[in-house]
Amino acid sequence: MSSGNELDGKVIIVTGAARGIGRALALYMGCRGARVVANDIDPDILDALAAEISGEGGEILPLAGSVSDWSFAEELIARAVERFGALDGLINNAGLHYQALPWEEDPHSARRLLEVNVLGALYCGMQALKVFVAQRHGSLINVTSGAHLGVAGQSTYAASKGAIASLTYSWALDALPYGVRVNAVAPLAHTRMTDSLAAYQADSGKPADNGQGGGIRVREPEDLAPLFGYLLADCSAQLSGQILRFNGSELSLIDHPLVGASRHSREHWEIDDVRSVLEGQMLDTLSPVGLGRMVIPWPPGAK
Repeated sequence: MSSGNELDGKVIIVTGAARGIGRALALYMGCRGARVVANDIDPDILDALAAEISGEGGEILPLAGSVSDWSFAEELIARAVERFGALDGLINNAGLHYQALPWEEDPHSARRLLEVNVLGALYCGMQALKVFVAQRHGSLINVTSGAHLGVAGQSTYAASKGAIASLTYSWALDALPYGVRVNAVAPLAHTRMTDSLAAYQADSGKPADNGQGGGIRVREPEDLAPLFGYLLADCSAQLSGQILRFNGSELSLIDHPLVGASRHSREHWEIDDVRSVLEGQMLDTLSPVGLGRMVIPWPPGAK
């Protein structure tokens, strides 16, 4: 275990820690002096992770359970504080993903995804923020996705990650007076999700990238960990309310949504008035659709 760095002694909760990005983050933090509380629904994989971190001299508390359960989210935060006497950071990483066209969605799958991705982050974040605000410090990192900007075939997943982006903006404002920071990362790495997405695109005949990777090499989850480490470290105290997109080689900011500069006022509007504005003065300022900034002709067949 390395020591003498910015993560030494910090108590960090990582949800969804059994596989993929969550596992890479738990290992990174645990092997750099942080005391890790690792959560997932699979106790056997958590135990294996705990053995690996302990073998490197790290401290870890594995806690199996679903973050979509309010009582368990409450227990997760309480057990972390009880075991280590403090809480310095929460990484809201647990999440589900699938691809489906909206008219082919299964309502049970959609509900389950929203419960884990949105309610799980909401419940854990609410509980952690109670601790952070009371102690006047803490760093909360939400895991969102560039998909919230729009990706075909992932509408439910995209909606869940859009909710996480909105939570990040609002929580950052709420927590700012208390010295607590809230940021989000939109990561891209080689995981089961990217594998399933590639398979879905191949089966549906869609382009292999579909706006997700921007034509770049998809790297391994451990390549993303230093950004999370920075956001948990005290040196990032000036950063809050931001969404950072990172693929292990390229780091960028996702701009906050803003009301457009093109504005038109009338005392009374009719359909023809709306048409004259949207098809006239505003036509050239309409936003391109989606993460890949696709310009889709409308109506279909238009050029």
